[in-house]
Amino acid sequence: MNIRKTIKSRAEDRGFSQLELGERSGVAQGTISAYFRGDRDLTGANIDRLCVALGLELKPKQGRGPGRKQA
Repeated sequence: MNIRKTIKSRAEDRGFSQLELGERSGVAQGTISAYFRGDRDLTGANIDRLCVALGLELKPKQGRGPGRKQA
């Protein structure tokens, strides 16, 4: 599952409206709405804010990263 789907699913599971999620995270409701529709990407800082508000912990993606060579 990608981070957009994870954030949206967790918000729904917790019963948070976009407005409430915005109030809890400090991310504007309009920004959240556009992100959930796929019309906009978020900065890392806004993703962090949403994850904190939802109790999600971000973990680095396994695989290629800094200093890793493609097989």
